[in-house]
Amino acid sequence: MADFGLQKHDWFVNLFDIREMWIPAYFRDVFLGGILRSTQRSESENNFFDHFLNPFLSLVEFASRFQTAIESQRYHHDQLHANSKKLFPQFLTPLPLEKNASELYTLTVFYLFQSEWKAVCFSCGIQRFTTDESGCDHVSVVDILREKTYEVTYNPVDHDSSCSCKMFQREGLLCRHVLFIIKVVFLLLRVQMMICRSYWTWLNL
Repeated sequence: MADFGLQKHDWFVNLFDIREMWIPAYFRDVFLGGILRSTQRSESENNFFDHFLNPFLSLVEFASRFQTAIESQRYHHDQLHANSKKLFPQFLTPLPLEKNASELYTLTVFYLFQSEWKAVCFSCGIQRFTTDESGCDHVSVVDILREKTYEVTYNPVDHDSSCSCKMFQREGLLCRHVLFIIKVVFLLLRVQMMICRSYWTWLNL
């Protein structure tokens, strides 16, 4: 904006202020792993480095302070990792998927996952289910909270899944719609195993 002298252009400034709302639309089909949460992230990073750096440093001072900043970040990261290992979050369900997620993610990321998991349990349902010629399942998942329907494609052979909301591509975190299908598949497999076990038990009587 400064390069082109647009700081006082009302329309452009307003558009820039709400960039979080329209920029993601241009990257829906590109995997970005959460980089589009860059406004908060870059502001946080700028604030962090402001404690160590200023415009009046010599090159040697800059290099030394930059190294100190990086070491501080590594120490903070190690603390978060250690906390994730010794602190146990409260689970919403007894399902193994939630417990596995708590072991896989840091606490911060797990709470983001748990927010989606809560929606899986209380606000998602199946509207339509079809299977194509290749054997892939196409499921219309109703999201009651958002009052929208999303299309999930699930491959039962390799368990590959994708959703029209593109949350995984944007943020690197599985959305509630894919998690809902995973939960349904897990429960179906569990029921099938219980039926088979009961059947063989009955035969052996």
